[in-house]
Amino acid sequence: MLKGIWIDGDGDLTDAFSVRRAVFVQEQGFNEAAEFDAQDPVSRHVVIYDGDIPVATGRMFREGSQLKTFHLGRIAVLKAYRGQHLGDLAVRMLLDAGLRAGAEQFYLGAQQDKQGFYARYGFQPVGAMYMDEFCPHQGMAVAAKDVQFPRECEK
Repeated sequence: MLKGIWIDGDGDLTDAFSVRRAVFVQEQGFNEAAEFDAQDPVSRHVVIYDGDIPVATGRMFREGSQLKTFHLGRIAVLKAYRGQHLGDLAVRMLLDAGLRAGAEQFYLGAQQDKQGFYARYGFQPVGAMYMDEFCPHQGMAVAAKDVQFPRECEK
């Protein structure tokens, strides 16, 4: 049975970190020291479980002078669980929580090949493409009023 839980940044992030380490460090080759950063303690993390196994995660934190912009990131699904719409579930949970908390805008840095996934929720490219280590990323944003929740999950 799938379940999603919220963990504040000062809570036990072991399960969120285990998914991120498997996906971003071991699978994709990102630097482990850079993966876990100063935003983790000030973020709300969602962890999705299959029974007792953490299989997907994402985080969200407030930024900007008015703290009305919510930055989504570190959205990851274990390879064995991809294609089951768990990334979609994580993004929906993050957006819903942000909207309930008064977000006026959402921002994220998408790996270049994932832009289409985030566009389904209304995110549009902002600024120039940039490199995060060896991987091209694109900043993307959506105003809270323009957030979309697609009817169908991506196939």
